[in-house]
Amino acid sequence: MAPDKKQHLIAGSAIAALSALGASWAGLDGTAAVVLAFGSAALAGAAKEGIDALGYGRVEWMDFVFTAMGALPVAALWLALG
Repeated sequence: MAPDKKQHLIAGSAIAALSALGASWAGLDGTAAVVLAFGSAALAGAAKEGIDALGYGRVEWMDFVFTAMGALPVAALWLALG
């Protein structure tokens, strides 16, 4: 896996974990926390690619995919441990 894709995966995982934790602290149930985690990671990936599209980088569809995929391990752990 390319280093760039690893960075996107790690960033997506971190964003998802913080979102799920925040959702839990706010009193949302496990499913809602996971949905928020996926949404947050996907939104961050889309925002990053949007910024790249403005000329600040190179737009790559797979960067978005890897950022959103970062939520997968967080969701699995959150549901398994929740």
